[in-house]
Order: sequence, then structure tokens, then C-alpha cells
Amino acid sequence: SQLLRKKTEMIRIMMHLLRASIIFLLFAVAQGVGFPRVYTVILRNDDLSFASQVDLIGTTSAHPNATKISFLVQNEYELKGLPPLQFPLKVDEEQSRFFQMKNATNATSFRRQLSTYSTIAGFPCYKSLEGSLEWMTQMTELDIPTLDITMSDIGDSYLKTVNPREGHDIWVLKVTGTTTTTSPTENKGIMMVVAGIHPRELTPPELVSRWMDHLIASYGIDADATSILDHTEIHIVLQANPDGRQLVETRPTQTNRRKNVRRTSGSCYATSIGVDLNRNFPFNWGDNRGSSSYPCSPVYRGSAPASEPEIQALVDYASSIFPTEQRVPGGADIDHVYDNISTKGVFVDVHSFGEFMVYPWGFINKPSGNDLELRAWMNKFRYFNSYDATGPNNGFYSAASGASDDWAFGTLGTPSMTLELGTSFRESCVYFENSIEEKNRRALTYAAKTSPAPLHLPKGPDVTSLTVTWLMGNGDENLVQVNADASDSLLAYDKSFTTTRQTVAKVEVFTIFPDNDAQGGVAMTQDSSGSFTLSLDVSEFNLSIQNMIYAKATDTDGYAGPLSAAFLPIKKDDPTPQPTRQPTPQPTRQPTPQPTR
Repeated sequence: SQLLRKKTEMIRIMMHLLRASIIFLLFAVAQGVGFPRVYTVILRNDDLSFASQVDLIGTTSAHPNATKISFLVQNEYELKGLPPLQFPLKVDEEQSRFFQMKNATNATSFRRQLSTYSTIAGFPCYKSLEGSLEWMTQMTELDIPTLDITMSDIGDSYLKTVNPREGHDIWVLKVTGTTTTTSPTENKGIMMVVAGIHPRELTPPELVSRWMDHLIASYGIDADATSILDHTEIHIVLQANPDGRQLVETRPTQTNRRKNVRRTSGSCYATSIGVDLNRNFPFNWGDNRGSSSYPCSPVYRGSAPASEPEIQALVDYASSIFPTEQRVPGGADIDHVYDNISTKGVFVDVHSFGEFMVYPWGFINKPSGNDLELRAWMNKFRYFNSYDATGPNNGFYSAASGASDDWAFGTLGTPSMTLELGTSFRESCVYFENSIEEKNRRALTYAAKTSPAPLHLPKGPDVTSLTVTWLMGNGDENLVQVNADASDSLLAYDKSFTTTRQTVAKVEVFTIFPDNDAQGGVAMTQDSSGSFTLSLDVSEFNLSIQNMIYAKATDTDGYAGPLSAAFLPIKKDDPTPQPTRQPTPQPTRQPTPQPTR
């Protein structure tokens, strides 16, 4: 009888809990706060660890000693898997309805649209997964004699490793100039840009492809763009998580997918299966401050470092293109100081959203050995997009272990950043094209310009204008007039930053592309207005081809800035124009919808 009473009591308790759960779910539905939901909670500033365990979408200051965070929960499994918290959660009904509305809108409007490139239904400005592949293929078909554009398969997606007839390849597009007779470069800068790690973020792949479109279309027309491509290897991965992206584009219930599609252990909803690829990189992997071991968590890190084939592809490829000699012997050392002059290459992982940039370290609120240099780089980058820059002791956002930017810097010795675009995962075309595209294209171009020495060049002054004109008559037919302006602070967001307060000491002109620490350029003369001038003999040039000159400025602290370039113009009295690299095919075919029925 005692056993019967215990069983009866247990059944009563279970029924009570079941009724409570049903009441709660009915109340939630009645209040319009089904899944996905946005929750808010206020955390003490001295313990923000909870923020690194959730799908964070925003932070605001709630008090001098507290921060209010907002985070997305896809389903009840994610809700059950939240870490313990002593403060109450609150549902943000307005934000929740926003995400639910996005799902409902896409459920009713998913249909294929016709365009020059395949685009995402409902978003005619964004190339789809298929459209990205079409665009990359077309780039390789351009006939530009001194530009090498190649496309390589660097690995497989998770689904393809399970079944070769399913899934996708991971593709990289490499763009660089071939060796030219005017300025051969054997020691090029290197830049790798990755997009699409989180498939719900529609904007990053489109921005990166349009940036490359712009550079290629400007090749042979704009001297700086031409110089960047001639003397830099640029590698772009548009769709780093193609399995996930396909689900986002084709299934309305999957529009908020963050992870890849690996079938993980545990009973997760379809929207929660998979591994967060940006917690799977093999650097500081497994730290609970910035990832989770719970398979249904949005920041689930996987079963082991680089367990996911998508990350293996990125790691192997990046490791093959950046110099081995700048890596720390014996492995990563978070206090290591990389050499300012010889450290080469930049790594940019593009995401959305938030309008900010993250630089190392991101897994811990501790400055790296090159914190000053990274902050100087961010300060110049911010001039173009006005985004916040967050890093150790500088608005540190939240911990993220096993992330791409920390891996690139800590393992490869390559200065890196995460660039968070815009204000939404599914940014409207109007906002993307008017408020995101151009300024971030310019920022990426500046990053490429600094790639030969990104820890050194951003600390120096920029040549902000450079013109070349012929001096005609009086026997000076081989002389040109070079005019330049330079500034340590003009292209800096924070003009009071410690590396932007120096005076420009000199501006030098080079007739061949120099190394970072090259000396022996022809010094320009500063006039009373502060501008620099030079009469330059160009008799050494072969005027049957297009020619370029280069200028760099150095400040009073000895920091040299990035090179700027200008074309040597054709002589006005020359009866026949000299051949150039034009006409350059225009590669830009933006995905403009065609009329449909």
C-alpha cells in the first residue's frame, strides 16, 4: 500500500507538471510568443559568461554595472539547454514577432525568381547558393590578359562526406595580377575573405562578391585597384556552409539556421541540429566560456577541434597560402609579439549583424602582444564604415572560443578580424545597397592595400591624393610633375589615437613596386600649402605599355603607410594613343530580377 501511495503521488506530480506545461504553452501561443523567441536578461558586467553561451543578437547598457542582452532561441530544446541563470528571463514580444514574421513571410513567398544570376526568393539583390557558383564560374571566364582568376575546390560539405551524390563542394576564387614588365612582384600581399559560415546571414556573400566585382571592373582603369590586384593574392570563399545555406534558401522553417547539418547526438529539433562552424576552429577549442558541449545549443562546438569537413577545408587552405615562417614555433602563444614589418597577410571573416568588428583576442578579455597594431588597423578600417571595433579592454563583446579570427591570428600569425554587417540576418535590399555595400567595399579594399604588412602600414600616414602630369616644352619631354597629399589622421576614425597624431615627415616616389621596408625612393618637396611635389624623369619607362608610379608617406615616428598608385598618362602631343590593358571586360552582372508570371 505504501508503494501504491508513492506511485499515486508521483503520477499526481507528473500530471500537475504536464498541466503546467500545457498552460504555459497555451499562454505563450495566446500571447503570440511561440518560437523562434527573443529573450532579454540583465547581467552584471563582471560576469557576462552567459552571453557567450547563447545566440546573441544585441546588447545595451542597462546600468553602469550591468548590461541587457538579447538572444534568439529557436525551439524548446534550445530553451531547455540554456545555462543556469540567477536572473529572470523576459520574452521580447516585438522582436520575437519580427523573427516569426520573417518565417511566415518566407513560407508564403518561396518561389524561384529569374535573374541574370540565380537569386534568393524574396531578396532579388542576393545571389543564391547556385548564383554564387554561377558568378564565380563567370569570373574565371573573363579574358583579362594580365589578371589571373582561378576557381578551386578545397573540400566537401558534411553531406557530401556522407554521400558523394549529395552535399556540395567548398569553392575558393583566387584573383591576382600576373607578373608585369613594369613592376614585377614576387613577394605579394595575401588576403583571405570568408563568408557564409552562418547560412542565415544573407548579406556577407553578396558583399564579398560585389567587392571583387568592383576591383576587377576597376582593373586597368583605377590605379590603386590595379596596383592592389597586381601585387596581392586575394582568396575569397563565398559559401563556407553550403548545406546550411541550401536549407535556408529552400525551407521556410530553416531561415534562421546558424549551424551546419551534421546529425548530432541528442533529441534536437531540425532547426537545432548541427555544429556551429565558428566554434569549431582548432584554436582554444572547448572553452566553455565561449561555446557549448550541448548538441542542441546554437553555439555547439562539435565533438573535436576541426571535426567538421567545412572547417577542415578552410583550415587546410588558409594554412597553405599564408607564410609558415611567421608562425609561432611549437604552436600558439597568446602573448607572442609578431614582427611588424615581416608579418604578412590579412584574414577577414564576414558575418551579420551588428555593425561592429572584432579583433583578437575574442576568446578572452586579454590584449594580444600586438594590441596596439591591431587597434591601429581597426581605426583605419572604421574610417570607411564607421562601425564599432571591439576587442580586449576595448568594448569586449562576449567570449567566443574556437572562432575563425582567433585561429588565424594565433595559429597562422595572420592579422584577422570578424566583420559584422548591418542590422539584420536577412537585410533588406534597400538597406544593403544604400547603407552597407559601398562603405564596406571601401573598407575591404583598404584591408587589401595593407596586406603586405598589416601590423605596420596602418600606423603610418596615407597618401590621400596622387596625380601625374607631363611637363612639356623647354627640352623636358621626359619629365612629369607628381603631386601628392598625405596625412596621418585623415583616414583615421579616431583622430586622437596614438598612431594618428604624428606629422608627415616625407613622401617618396617609386617607379617600381617596393618592399615594405624599401629605401631609396625619390623624395618629394613639401610646399607652403603642405602638399608635396616632384619633377620626375621617366625616360626609363617603356611607353608602349601602361605604366604606374607609387608613393608612400612616412611620419615623424618612422612609420610608413600603405602605397598609393597613379598611372603615367599618355603624352598629349603623341599622335597615336599607346595600348593599355583596356578594354577591361565589365564583370558585374548584379542579380536584377526579370519579369515573371
